[in-house]
Amino acid sequence: MNKKRSSRNVWLRPARRVQQYFEATTTQYPIPELPIGLWKRLEQIPHLREIAIAHDWLLATDRLKREYQSKLIQFHDAMTSVRYEIDRPHPRQITPTLRDLLADLEALADDFSDVKFESKSHVLSVTTEPITLLAVELGPFEIQLHCRDLQSGQSSPYRVIALEPNPSSTNDEVTHPHVQSESLCEGDGRQAIAAALAQGRIHDFFVIVANLLRTYNEGSPYVGLDDWFGTLCDDCGDLRSSDAIVSCGQCVGAICEDCIDRCAGCDENTCRGCLEACPGCDDYCCSGCLSTCVDCDTTCCPSCLTDSERCPDCHETQEESDEYEPFPTTEPPVPQTSVTVQSDRLGQAAVPA
Repeated sequence: MNKKRSSRNVWLRPARRVQQYFEATTTQYPIPELPIGLWKRLEQIPHLREIAIAHDWLLATDRLKREYQSKLIQFHDAMTSVRYEIDRPHPRQITPTLRDLLADLEALADDFSDVKFESKSHVLSVTTEPITLLAVELGPFEIQLHCRDLQSGQSSPYRVIALEPNPSSTNDEVTHPHVQSESLCEGDGRQAIAAALAQGRIHDFFVIVANLLRTYNEGSPYVGLDDWFGTLCDDCGDLRSSDAIVSCGQCVGAICEDCIDRCAGCDENTCRGCLEACPGCDDYCCSGCLSTCVDCDTTCCPSCLTDSERCPDCHETQEESDEYEPFPTTEPPVPQTSVTVQSDRLGQAAVPA
């Protein structure tokens, strides 16, 4: 009995503070936001698919098609949800009694390992057990109810924070298949969460959110668990397992086995973006293996560049020029000779011939 009374004394002050927030909560519900992010992605996909088709990236083309179909369904569902939120009657705002709030806080202490109320930040939070879904360990999560946001009538006045994050390898902001940027995709639990908050049933609110974190809906994840540890190919954009990804020797990009190529000069793994065709033999080489012709600045592979550092075309032109160069026609000068003429008169000098 004394232990229970002591427990009540611990939660009495937080219960009073939380009650004040519910008393000040507005009964006006904001208009739900449109799925702008989904719409922007739907606008991007056709352009990306055209690029994939132009480069014959068959896997990327197929993946983008599937993503487009999936995003269309999500966009349709999101717009239907927006319309439903506008039209449906919202649960009537009820200020919970101090007794009910005290009972809820005590129940939370029994159901969760860590329950705390931060008076400075006005945050009531609980910590879940470490969560594992389909053998993917996601760690414990802290569910934070921002009590001040209750007063403004925000539809989601709470955050879901991974305490030991093991995010998706393709998106660091996704710490759970249904949590991105600390925001939970509520799905079918949206109405239950809204009703629990509107009626001040904080125990039910935290339990509902925690149960959603323990559940995996493969139809609407931000990142599927099958792709949790995958790596995106920088070339085709396809998601592959880590053992099917190699590193480009030039740009150090992550390239899948289907997109990686080899330099004809050094035989290193090289992505297609770091290769250039040699005009002499059509072999593809990396920038480190290509050299520039001294005459026309054309880049050539080592096997096509001649000893004179010319490309095949310039080398042929130079040979033709050397072959048809005319011989010199200038006759060598005739050496001059002098002839001595004897003078028959005294005082006359010899005259050159």
